[in-house]
Amino acid sequence: INLAPRLGKEYAIFTTSNAASNLSSKLLNKNVYIVDEYLSDDLWREFENTQKKASFFFHENLDSIEKNLNIRGINFYEMYQNVLINIWKYVIPQSELYYQFMDNAFKEMRPKHVIGVRVRRLFERASFVAAKANNIDTNIILHDVLGCTVDDYYQTGHFDLFDNVFVWGEIHKKMIQSDILSSKSNVHVVGTMNFTRQHATKVSMDINKNLHLMYAATRNDLRVVDQLIRAAKKIGGISITIKSHPNKDGTIYDKYSSLAFVTVIKKKIPIQEMMSKVDIFATTYSSSHIYAAMCGIPILLLAFDPVVENNLKKIFGLSRHKDKDIVITDKKQLFQVVREFQMNKKNNRKNIMTQQDEYINNLIYLRDREEDVITDILNVLNSKKIA
Repeated sequence: INLAPRLGKEYAIFTTSNAASNLSSKLLNKNVYIVDEYLSDDLWREFENTQKKASFFFHENLDSIEKNLNIRGINFYEMYQNVLINIWKYVIPQSELYYQFMDNAFKEMRPKHVIGVRVRRLFERASFVAAKANNIDTNIILHDVLGCTVDDYYQTGHFDLFDNVFVWGEIHKKMIQSDILSSKSNVHVVGTMNFTRQHATKVSMDINKNLHLMYAATRNDLRVVDQLIRAAKKIGGISITIKSHPNKDGTIYDKYSSLAFVTVIKKKIPIQEMMSKVDIFATTYSSSHIYAAMCGIPILLLAFDPVVENNLKKIFGLSRHKDKDIVITDKKQLFQVVREFQMNKKNNRKNIMTQQDEYINNLIYLRDREEDVITDILNVLNSKKIA
């Protein structure tokens, strides 16, 4: 919704009521169509008819389905028999419903391009299939970190329906091109409007004040916060700001508010607006660490849990071995790193900054302005021959 008006073209945005529920009403202008509000009675009747036929097919072909789901001696049917019916009862009928709606919309509007931001949601995939059926170019602009290993495809989906994929950096390009189902897409490294130098906060350094550490909360991270606060209390001269996740209940951090050196912020304030006086930025795997690193703030990624360590590896391509200065895997290492910051050891800061700069430059093609990203996207969309 923020990007479309800036492409300099006539546009229409289609979304579902569920997706629109998180948007400000100011963004829902005349060009935004909430699909649920436009589904006709005929389309609903077709949906119900498809639902009946698909459910009937499932029950009539159980033996065949079970046989085909026995792969290399593993009975996947037995594993998932309680939920398999949902594919025929909901996934297929809903996909058909969205496909028919978007097919009608494309035939009426005749757009030159269809652009999405998510790969695997039912509505999006049905829209891309409908666009392909109408010979319309399909494109996707990544709205978040894709991940850095092929294993992530079970979460993001394959890029098999796109003419053009606009990605953050080379690591994403290589990942997509390594997938045989996505290899026909044209992948363009353009950076991201989420992170550009024009929005980098100017950080003020004051050597006479307490060390200010900001922690960006994620989920299931109370153990990490406990260790962080224990280390800060033991070292002394450190103030901590805990910023709760905007989509999570931040009351679980209230117990830390009684500590004089801890501030808990639960308001939905953009974390970017809070970094001007931050000396160290810590989190488990919040992508806000990218913004902190871009602003030149040292980052610490706290991977005390093997699950978190695995997430850092899969999502950002980080590991405790090659990124040992920024990936912190135990409380002893955390205490040592924070204490060295408090003692103003320049080598410690230099090592972290060198490592995180290398990491960010590999993850993102960092642009000066949002317009640089938009220009590159438009150059591809306007070209007669797909690059």
